Amino acid sequence: MESRPFELVLAAVKRDGCALKKAPPALQANREVVIAAVTQCGYALDFVAPAFKQDRKVVLAAVKTKSGALEWAAPALQADRNFVLAAVEKNGRALAHAAPAFKKDREVVLAAVKHNGHALRHAAPAFKKDHDVVLAAVNRNGKALRLASYELRADRKFVLEAVKKNGRSLAYVSDALRADREVVLAAVKHNNHALRHAAPALKADRNIVLTAVEKDGRSLEYATHALKADRDVVLAAVKQDGYALYHAADALKVDRNVVLAAVKQNFHALGYTHMIHRADRDVVLAAVEQDGYALQYAARSLTEDLQIVLAAVKLNGAALKFASDELQADSWLQRLSKRPKLSRFGQAVVRYLRDTKDAKNQAKVDLFLIKHELMGWIDSCSREFKLRKRQRVSKYTD
Repeated sequence: MESRPFELVLAAVKRDGCALKKAPPALQANREVVIAAVTQCGYALDFVAPAFKQDRKVVLAAVKTKSGALEWAAPALQADRNFVLAAVEKNGRALAHAAPAFKKDREVVLAAVKHNGHALRHAAPAFKKDHDVVLAAVNRNGKALRLASYELRADRKFVLEAVKKNGRSLAYVSDALRADREVVLAAVKHNNHALRHAAPALKADRNIVLTAVEKDGRSLEYATHALKADRDVVLAAVKQDGYALYHAADALKVDRNVVLAAVKQNFHALGYTHMIHRADRDVVLAAVEQDGYALQYAARSLTEDLQIVLAAVKLNGAALKFASDELQADSWLQRLSKRPKLSRFGQAVVRYLRDTKDAKNQAKVDLFLIKHELMGWIDSCSREFKLRKRQRVSKYTD
């Protein structure tokens, strides 16, 4: 019976480490329970037996999950440089709870910012001007640049090096450097969202915007209206991410080639097009072949088209609910919609083979889908047969 409380407490602290507070003193001094508690929540270190607050392994496990746990470590550990160095390597934010002397220790600070860039906040002011320390912090987290001195944030050579490591840091550089073409281009090459923080004049730079949208089509959001109406820029964006069509100029949302490129990449793009294209059979067919759920965006007339509904249901059985009432009532389509769903990988393979425009590949896809449908139908019939058999057996046994 003695093992029962131990098992209950161990299960409790694995779910919530701070449950150790209500455990009997004997279990607060049990190593297995303590390790489980501080691993789940570092703050549980406050409730352990005093001996464990001197245990390096226990305290490090606590600091790893909660940096503030360092405050409950034994004074001897808090004053131990090697231990504090090990602690900030596990959790950089632990620097906030270290003794002031360690916040002035370059090796300790460098270890902390390498784990968590925001640890720079807790370093001595001198390190916020230190080229290597700030660069290590930015490499870990672009936002850490906001904690650096203004002198560094206005230093072109340093900023150029920083944005190459983390493009997001462009948000925290001086206004003059946000208008520097080389700096912005370097930032965008690393992180497409850096375009958001560029000076207005550079958001109108075609080459910079093209570089950004080729990495992530959604960067089109930050381009100027003129570039959102540039067919080549928008086409590059939607080929990378069909969702980018949402940010395109209205004139390009009715461009058939742009729309086709968008829906082939992301079926949701059909929802951002003009009604003309939602009623365009080829456009809708391209969308449902990307994912059957695209049928929800099709014009009413095309939800009555058997070929389109069939293409949608083949990829995603749940798409049948977007078909016309007549087709929803079709027994064959109903059976088809209940077949085992193709995995995401399976859908991707089907789309790839269709896109090759090779007759042999097309035939393989059709054969595969037919086989998949037949197997699903056989499985459903088999399940129904077994269910009816069990019902008959239970009827006679009762």
